[in-house]
Parts: sequence; structure tokens; C-alpha cells
Amino acid sequence: MPAGEGWNPWHGCHKLSPGCQNCYMYFLDRTRDRNGADIYRTKSWFNYPLQKYKNGEYKIKSGELIRMFMTSDFFLEEADEWRDGTWDIMKKRSDVKFFLFTKRPERVSRCLPPDCGDGWENIFFNVTCENQRRADERIPILFSLPFKHKGVMCAPFIGKISLLLMRQIASCSVAFALATVVSYKNGVKKKCEIVFILKN
Repeated sequence: MPAGEGWNPWHGCHKLSPGCQNCYMYFLDRTRDRNGADIYRTKSWFNYPLQKYKNGEYKIKSGELIRMFMTSDFFLEEADEWRDGTWDIMKKRSDVKFFLFTKRPERVSRCLPPDCGDGWENIFFNVTCENQRRADERIPILFSLPFKHKGVMCAPFIGKISLLLMRQIASCSVAFALATVVSYKNGVKKKCEIVFILKN
């Protein structure tokens, strides 16, 4: 399940829905006198999964799970010219699992590589849903797309969400939902992640 390092081939994003209102990337960029809406390809990070140490070993070990685009969205229109190169890297590192999520599933079908078939084994594709409206919009699109591993990330929680829709329309053998739960106790903020496994 989601863990491990992060990989951000590009940085910056446009706020799309209520879940973006308090985006941590925008906050962090403001502390650095930057604008989170500026979208640019990262130089040293773009080919990170292909980078090696002097002894020839990959910096990212075989079997690792890599979270992608913690500071952007893979399916931004502004990133169309960079995306093919990213797909190529994920294909070359078929021994690494890539955890990919988006708030823009409606753009996915036009942005897939021509040889994706019914999905690559090493791609875990997810939509993020912050409330029931976004779940109702995005989950049906999720299950219409050609990925072998599909899931829902419920973050940030800004309203009640029912995931029964996943069981009703899931065509894959296993789907999972990742919920980020934030609670406060004695003035201390605590955060945990809960994974729900839904089997047909």
C-alpha cells in the first residue's frame, strides 16, 4: 500500500475543486516566495527512477513503491508535452510500482500511451475524492479506464463520502480506497492513513 519515496517530474498546479482550497503545495511555495500555480518541469527530478549510484545500482530499488506528483497533477494540460517521457520511464522501470493519482480523470483517456493495453502491472492508478460530489463524478470514470490496479484516495475529507459506488461498478478483482484522517487531541494534530480493500 502507499508508502515509499516521491517522484515529481513537474511542479505546480491549478486549483480545481474544493479539496484544493488549502493545498499544502501552495502553502509551502508561499513560504519560499513562489507561486504554486506556476507549472514547470523539474530538472534533476524528471528522470529520477533511472538515476544510478556510482556502483551502477538504481537509486530506486526494484520492488519499491513510488508516490507520484505530490506537488502537481499528472494530467494537467500544461504537462502534455512532458507526459510521454514520464510514461517511457515507468515502462523502463517495470520492476518499480508507481502510485499515481489525479483530480482530472476526465483527461486520462486522451493521455495514455499507445501500448497501455488493459494497463501495466506496475501502475496503481487512483482518483482523489474529497466529498460525495467528487466521488460520484470521478469514480465512474476511474473504472472506465484501462488500469489493472484502481483505487480512491479520500483526501482531504471535507464531507461525508460513501464508497458503495466502488462495489457496484468495479470491474477489477480488487479495488482499494485510501483515506487520510486528521484528528486533534489536546491541541496536537494527528494524521493517519486507512486503507480499505474491496473485493468482488
